[in-house]
Amino acid sequence: MLKTREATTMIGSNPLGIKQLSYFLTVSNCESIADAAREIGITQPALTRSIQHLEDFLGLQLFHRTSAGIELTNAGERLFELGSGYMSSFVDVLSDIRARARKSQHSIIVGTDIDVFTTAIEKVAGQMEILDPPVEVFHQEIDPEEALSDLEAGRIDILLQSKTNDTQFPPPSLQSTTMACNEAYVVLRNDDPLAGGDTVPVEALTDRWLIAFSESRQPGLVDDLAARLAIPPSESNIVYYAESLHGILNCVEGGLGVGIVGGYLSEQKDSPISIRPLAGFEMSIPSTFSILWRSDRGNDALNETRAALLEHFNERA
Repeated sequence: MLKTREATTMIGSNPLGIKQLSYFLTVSNCESIADAAREIGITQPALTRSIQHLEDFLGLQLFHRTSAGIELTNAGERLFELGSGYMSSFVDVLSDIRARARKSQHSIIVGTDIDVFTTAIEKVAGQMEILDPPVEVFHQEIDPEEALSDLEAGRIDILLQSKTNDTQFPPPSLQSTTMACNEAYVVLRNDDPLAGGDTVPVEALTDRWLIAFSESRQPGLVDDLAARLAIPPSESNIVYYAESLHGILNCVEGGLGVGIVGGYLSEQKDSPISIRPLAGFEMSIPSTFSILWRSDRGNDALNETRAALLEHFNERA
């Protein structure tokens, strides 16, 4: 439930709150303290004291008391005019806040600590947009050192976390599913002859300059490739170790070589780069990552997004 704090204006030690203004407007519309008290749901003496407190605060008489009931004074009519507009604006603000809160329940932020998941998230976001009601999925790259704390604090809803540190375990407040993949992908320029097939045979890379992630990002990948291609360490054709997918893509686009990425990778949209599975090769150390979420924040939007991500990655495994 959305909670709001009562708005008050302070002059000296006297508070004028939304409640007092609402009571005044109700009395004005009912033209009777008794009728207004019944409508509000409080006792008549309590409502009378509230109106007297408001008059004392303003230093003005707001109502004429007559034998037939009450009627507004000139000051009361002015306050009614201004107060009605203020209350209408206040209700509009609350309605907008509630609408945003309802909308936020159908918005999911997926955080990632590396950028190889970008196209997977884009694909899942497209699937979520056509649901009824639609779910908005946003992607946010985050600092790996802050990933778990961002998820715990609610700054992101789902975390795709690379498993480069096997000693790092999620806290009990988080749930996770671990995925693993030992396949690899080749990153090519669209004009590369190898981009013409559905896959790239590993033997085709024997005489190509290769660009891979650093050892800390994908341990064992370079050694596995060298062993599979029977390349002596002194004759290694791996020329660049990248720390990000953007680095590999930029090097490939610049004609520096062919990129190699282990694990999950999808085709880049509207890009001069082609991505093809590497056939005849498996990594000895699988590329592993986890999908994490807050166990106490489950809702339909989050559950559906998480299920779509799992389905996407399971199809690739």
